[in-house]
Amino acid sequence: MLAVLAPPAVAQTTLLSNTGQTEASTAYAAQSGVVDLAQRIRTGSHAAGYDLDSVVLKLVDIGSTPTVTIQENDTDNNPVSSVLYTLTNPSTLTAGLNEFSAPDGATLAANTDYWVVLKAPGNPVTWRLSGTADLDAGAAAGWQIFNEFIDIVFGGVTLRDNSLQLQVKGTAIVTAPVTLAPETLSVAEDGGTGTYTVVLDTQPTDGVTVTLTAGTGVTVDTDSVSTGNQNTLMFTTSNWNTAQTVTVTGVNDAVDNPGGRSVSIGHAASSTDSNYVIADAGSVTVTVTDDEATAVTLAGAAGDVTEGSSKTFTVTLGRGLVSGESLAVPLSFGGTATRGTDYTVTGAAATGVTYQNLDSGSATVTFTGPDSGATATTATLTLSATTDSVTESSGETVDISLGTLSANSGTGLGGGASGTDNLAEFSITDTDGVTISESTLPLTEGHA
Repeated sequence: MLAVLAPPAVAQTTLLSNTGQTEASTAYAAQSGVVDLAQRIRTGSHAAGYDLDSVVLKLVDIGSTPTVTIQENDTDNNPVSSVLYTLTNPSTLTAGLNEFSAPDGATLAANTDYWVVLKAPGNPVTWRLSGTADLDAGAAAGWQIFNEFIDIVFGGVTLRDNSLQLQVKGTAIVTAPVTLAPETLSVAEDGGTGTYTVVLDTQPTDGVTVTLTAGTGVTVDTDSVSTGNQNTLMFTTSNWNTAQTVTVTGVNDAVDNPGGRSVSIGHAASSTDSNYVIADAGSVTVTVTDDEATAVTLAGAAGDVTEGSSKTFTVTLGRGLVSGESLAVPLSFGGTATRGTDYTVTGAAATGVTYQNLDSGSATVTFTGPDSGATATTATLTLSATTDSVTESSGETVDISLGTLSANSGTGLGGGASGTDNLAEFSITDTDGVTISESTLPLTEGHA
């Protein structure tokens, strides 16, 4: 025999309860690890099912620490042997209502029978019987409790009259009946635009307002006719299945962002129709592509370098590059000194940095974003002046500069790259030759 209440709204905390009903004069106990008690329930009609939060049992005597489980129903209307969920005991067990918490992610399917099973390893734990077949007011639509329970002794099942007193707490799983398409967009940050549509999945009983909330980096407009940007969409019982268009516009931030920016547009639905009271009705993710150039600076201390010694200079980026980004920075070597002969150039190891053709050919310093993290921002290079036996009275000059960088430089850089040269021309000074200076020598008359 079933006790059923008329369907109220599905979204509520207590899905099922009979603990407010008159208590029976008797109670039954689980004990000694061989006597279990089990109460069968049936879930409601909400198609998406229910998130299970907890089960409350009305206990009388607590002689040992019990275990409460949720088990599925077999074809003979008995609990299956396997456990679906083991609930967590309250911190203190007392005579009266005791709330056993469900594990995270516990769900129950719609229109399905389950068993709440009480086990006790030692002394008896007594579960109160209800004196009626009625349920407390406020049950969720379709939820039922069977007016019979079973005790299980050494595996043998005995069906008994009346129901054990319990509550089931949880919420109906909300599947947002709003479709957003597409759910991802890409717009340029310098005013680039993109569009997506919003439509309801089912006909509402009253008007529905969908309100958009855009993160920093984009603006949204739901009405291309009205002046300014609008952020609401209105659906009626007539136009609910007609898709409405939202225009998204990128906003410039004057910052060189790695990989661009990811911005979320949230949606919330409101209505007198409870099916469309939805705080989170889905989101659209917008990638705002960057248009700022990545800064490249060539720098080094002023001053000449002597044959046999060295000096360092650096190539520095305004930020480290991330996965999917790379930039080959070209270096130009001028002056009267010959690269590879009068001097050599080497590069120090740094994350994501490689060097090409430093002593001949087209020299480059390449930054490549790693799979995780970012490249080093600075590459350090060392110029070593070669000692030779040739005397150059005025020394030899070296002029190092950045090659051409533009909005098209690099891979994955929305704004390309721009360069600044802060390394002055310098000379390699000579250590060869003999210097003779005048001096006074004593001479004796008659001697040459």
